[in-house]
Amino acid sequence: MCFLIINNIMITKKIAIVVLFLVTSAVLAESHISVSESWIRTAPPNAPMLGGFVNINNSSDKEIKLIQVNASGFKRIELHRTVDSNGTMKMMRQDYIPIPAHGLTKLEPGSWHIMFIGPDEVPKEGDIVMFSLVFDDGSKQMVHALVRKSMMMNHDHNSMQMNHD
Repeated sequence: MCFLIINNIMITKKIAIVVLFLVTSAVLAESHISVSESWIRTAPPNAPMLGGFVNINNSSDKEIKLIQVNASGFKRIELHRTVDSNGTMKMMRQDYIPIPAHGLTKLEPGSWHIMFIGPDEVPKEGDIVMFSLVFDDGSKQMVHALVRKSMMMNHDHNSMQMNHD
């Protein structure tokens, strides 16, 4: 009986060590990515989509790709990049957004951004929207984005086209 208890304690210690290693590995993987200046553009109450923006810094020695964004309250979420196509700005769906090694990628109007499509309820100016960024190295980063007006001047949404090819 005493042997079984000691044996169970040994197994428990081994399991605890493995769990601690896995948790520590996940935390270390996340430490390569930091985010700042996250926000979502205000939109009318019936808006079919919202633009999300954030600065993503990668302190690792290799490129890391943002591959997915998760949030509740939206039909879907897509990664986009605005490109100039013969003088017309088009939003092109992307499979990933690259974050260069020891570099910064700015998700901002007129460039890389996140499209939150089909909101259950359009958030109001001053609200906070929470979402999770998922990277190809297995790390995740929780983001709390303030809903606010764009600081960008002369941004004409009417000249934008969405392309989901």
